[in-house]
Amino acid sequence: MVPKGLKSVRLVQALILPLFICCILSACVSDDDEVIEETSDIVKISGEPIEITETPKRSSIPTPYTKPEITPDISSYRSKLTPSILPSDSSISGTAIPDSAAILPEDTFSSNVMADLRNSVVKIVGSRGYGTGVIVDGAGLIITTYSLVFEDNSVLVELNDGSKLRGVVLGNDEIGDLSVIKIHGEGFDSIPLGSSTALSSGDEILALGYPVQGSPLGYVGNVISPDTAVFSLGYRSQVGFLTNDIAMWDGALGSPLINSDRDLMGIMVADGLAISVRRLNDVYDIIVEGQNIFFEAGNEIIYTFRPTVDSDTFMGITDSIGTGDRLLSRQEYPGAWGELSPSGNRLVYSSSRGHNDNWDIYVSDADGSDELRLTHSAYNDLSPSWNHDGTSIVFTSDSDGDYEIYSMNANGSGKTKLTDNEYTEGYPHFNPNGTGIVFSSNKDGNYEIYTMDDNGANWVRWTNNEFRDDAPRWNRSGDKFVFHSNRDEKYNIYSVDVSTGQLQQMTQAPVDERYADWSPNGESIVFSREVGPNQEELFIYSEDQGVRQLTESGGKKIFARWIGPSVSETNSSIVSGNFSIKDISANFWKQYGRQVFTSNEIGDYDIYVMNLDGSVSDRLTDSGSSEIQPSLSPDGRSIAFSSDNDGYWDIYKIDSDNMFPVNLTPDGSSYQVRGKPTWSPDGSKIAYWEYSNGSADIFIMENDGSSKKNLTSSIWGDFNPVWNGDGVNIIFESDRDGNSGLYSIDIYSLTVNRITEQIGFMGSADVSPNGQYILFESDMDEVGRDGNLEIYKFDSDESVIERITNNTARDFSASWSDDGNSITFVSLETGDPNLVKIDSSGQNGVYLTTSRQSQLDPDGLRSAGEYSTKPITYHSIYDDQREYTDIYRMNEDGTGNIQLTDSLGYDASPQWSSVNDKILFDSDRDGDLEIYVMNSDGNDQLNLSNDPESDDVFPSWTPDGKSVVFQSRDLDSEESNDQIFVMSADGGQKTRLTSLDTKNSIPRVSPIGDAILFLSKRNDQIDIYKMDLSGANQVKVTDTIAEEMSANWSPDGKNIVYSAKIDGHTQIYMMDSDGTNAKGLSNNSAMESYPAFSKDGSSILFMSDIDGSSQIYRMNLDGTERVVLTAVSYAGQPNWQY
Repeated sequence: MVPKGLKSVRLVQALILPLFICCILSACVSDDDEVIEETSDIVKISGEPIEITETPKRSSIPTPYTKPEITPDISSYRSKLTPSILPSDSSISGTAIPDSAAILPEDTFSSNVMADLRNSVVKIVGSRGYGTGVIVDGAGLIITTYSLVFEDNSVLVELNDGSKLRGVVLGNDEIGDLSVIKIHGEGFDSIPLGSSTALSSGDEILALGYPVQGSPLGYVGNVISPDTAVFSLGYRSQVGFLTNDIAMWDGALGSPLINSDRDLMGIMVADGLAISVRRLNDVYDIIVEGQNIFFEAGNEIIYTFRPTVDSDTFMGITDSIGTGDRLLSRQEYPGAWGELSPSGNRLVYSSSRGHNDNWDIYVSDADGSDELRLTHSAYNDLSPSWNHDGTSIVFTSDSDGDYEIYSMNANGSGKTKLTDNEYTEGYPHFNPNGTGIVFSSNKDGNYEIYTMDDNGANWVRWTNNEFRDDAPRWNRSGDKFVFHSNRDEKYNIYSVDVSTGQLQQMTQAPVDERYADWSPNGESIVFSREVGPNQEELFIYSEDQGVRQLTESGGKKIFARWIGPSVSETNSSIVSGNFSIKDISANFWKQYGRQVFTSNEIGDYDIYVMNLDGSVSDRLTDSGSSEIQPSLSPDGRSIAFSSDNDGYWDIYKIDSDNMFPVNLTPDGSSYQVRGKPTWSPDGSKIAYWEYSNGSADIFIMENDGSSKKNLTSSIWGDFNPVWNGDGVNIIFESDRDGNSGLYSIDIYSLTVNRITEQIGFMGSADVSPNGQYILFESDMDEVGRDGNLEIYKFDSDESVIERITNNTARDFSASWSDDGNSITFVSLETGDPNLVKIDSSGQNGVYLTTSRQSQLDPDGLRSAGEYSTKPITYHSIYDDQREYTDIYRMNEDGTGNIQLTDSLGYDASPQWSSVNDKILFDSDRDGDLEIYVMNSDGNDQLNLSNDPESDDVFPSWTPDGKSVVFQSRDLDSEESNDQIFVMSADGGQKTRLTSLDTKNSIPRVSPIGDAILFLSKRNDQIDIYKMDLSGANQVKVTDTIAEEMSANWSPDGKNIVYSAKIDGHTQIYMMDSDGTNAKGLSNNSAMESYPAFSKDGSSILFMSDIDGSSQIYRMNLDGTERVVLTAVSYAGQPNWQY
């Protein structure tokens, strides 16, 4: 077996970023003079800003290829590229041959010839979409492309007669982009493997494959080269490609290319590009035996990667010998300027995320875990770099209008401005010997290279010319730095020896070469070279070997950072092949909800959890392998799932007693594939399917993996078991009658019965909690070729089948809620697999996910009834599709989010009274800010203050619910200050409580109604005050240099929790109600504010942006056990019902 090694997030698949080969097939260069600068809120290309968008563009099924630039003149061949609809099988009703179908010439590939071949070509339906495969062995072995199969362990195979079978993915060649699939049966028509030596340039070939809908298409074209290398570097240089003049069509991915002898010569992967049969012959015996050939690359150079001009930037990694490249793991947001600490344990980088899309500095462990945000501003903090011992970080920021250089401690504290002028400084780098910083500046008119001391003093200018010198980097000994300069029209790489001042030109090419960094031994440099329009690859220069190319996967690769030798040899956690699992104890489920599903949001498939409404989605597993088909145990404390973490598909379990995944089927081998685990009703057993010895069967085992038992022992394909409510019978999918249908088996007597007799495919069943209804996917109303899969419900009491969904795209993998009132399933209606929830009758559909990646395998939808009070209100911008803040409710654990308002305005500052069960809030929906009130379910929203001449905000109930205290400012006067008012609960009888010529704000009434807390700015200092409900007896509670931002009472009125701003950061504090015994509850570099006590006074809610965008958190009274409750675009001002 080819070693798996670090099966990491691969650049081929990760984040669905396309790879480009056009510059490999032709020596394309660009004359554009593009320079990436650090400016404003974008990564800018001089003269033409390119915004960093939220998600990269991609094709429906991503592949490692784009259309190659074919050099021979192929115009003479184009006349033969006439599509042909193959003759229809008369036994399949409803499949007509269009009158306009072209007739191919009666020669090598006549219609009769193609009719003979059509039974060997199949449609492949995977989790990522549709494509084509070819049967190469009568025992049901199928070859297709790995780009189509990806991380599936089974796919749906549609034969030419319209029947559908479940196929097992036996093995993959990730380097050669090939996969082999096994369907059950014998005597299938097949096309034998040919030899690339049998083809010559100009020979005719036939492409035969399926469109997304309709009969198979045939295209005749010509060979350009039968077996040529497209990639010149790394593992893919081993792969031969059959180049041709046949264009792709929707569904053509994986289509066979066939020669005049009716032999298979290639597998289509892109326009004019097919994997040569030579590669297939080389690896066939390996992958057909269930072994995988993995794409791997070492860990030596980190870089920033932009796949297209309008896509986000992410961080990649490669080795120094050109093996290949891939993305760093755990990247959910755009990132750039990644650099490892000298110890190799921590990674620093800039990331653009949150509501304003500005860039901040983050650090994490080397594998991307344990992330911490270091800077919190509305500006851009860029280009971070470590000092020699990893205790400090230097970076640039435009917080003062132009980019200056700052330093800070490794935890984000001690931020110090090192430069202060009206010019732009960039790319600072600490000297590894511990003395000084090198950087670029346009202080003297154009960009030159300077050094200064670590404290910003003693500037020394090292270059002086009329050109642009930029992006300097020290070597490891600190006696030379490298930079790029356009003094020869194009950017080339130069170095300066600081002991002599000697300048050396290191590269000289007619294209731009930029962003260099030294190897650890100082004998080589890595840099970016322009290879085409908006295309830059990494190259390496050394004196003894000259210049050689390092990467060729397309896009723009810049800001390369060479990792030290100790790191590259020992720090395998950069792209980890091991699990990193969150705590899934009872507290975890309370926080995150109990619905599980599979998603490939960041590359390989991982397991995610979400609430009933689709909110608070969070990743549970995070590894370099794929985890799919999760199943929640009946008590909600364990998850069983399928994973290929050990190189084979096995069944794993995670539970609250063992926070690490346990392989329940560790005896796996290359001849075994296991999938779709499901729990028995009492949680004591797990059923699953296993492929071994040429067939797939249903197995059961104890929940600890013991006592495995084969239930079906058939020669057919039995898949996707699910337990009936009695715990005795298992429903499963089987093709034992020629087309997959639903069967049941008694686990004791092993008696098998067919459940339904309808014609058509039936699979992926789920039984309702009461055992009466069975959900399944089927094409029974559209039997035959292109039959669309929909969700059906079988009433086992009445033997009646009801169609639940009726869409134009495939609906599949339906799952019941535990109360039987709702159904979650996967739909391709939007073009990408997403989760949809409907009621049990198929009505009231709601999308739970709207991602452009795959969301699959829903299970659970556990009831949250025990947390149904939803006592917390807050305001939020729930997702990136919304522009305004709205009011929400949620349970105290963060589950069960309910949207209460939905206006074209900003609704904020909710305050909930348990006395009248009404919620106050402020809103600008009517043009000015007003106080509104509504029922706790969001109904009957009423403008209380209703004064268009003032802005009224921050309402607070009196304990009896009869009055409202609020902040108001007169709009008619620019000099008007905010004051505190009180009005009746119906909006009448407004009375002013403060009258000083200063701002008074954010009032909060005490729990017993005898006092009001508020903020007041007096003597140029904002402090907390309190007064009687009448406005009398105003007393200062705090008197510090800090700027108090908000304050709230404890339920017994004895304590006050508040936020105060010191050194630019707002933190949470608590004190006695008289202002004594103040203590800090938070101590970090985040902005944390608007604290509020829980109803029982045992914990504190607050808002914080410590992890990026502002979210709602809860902590103990001593500041410990901080738990994030929300995971939305923005959330703030939490309030507990009193």
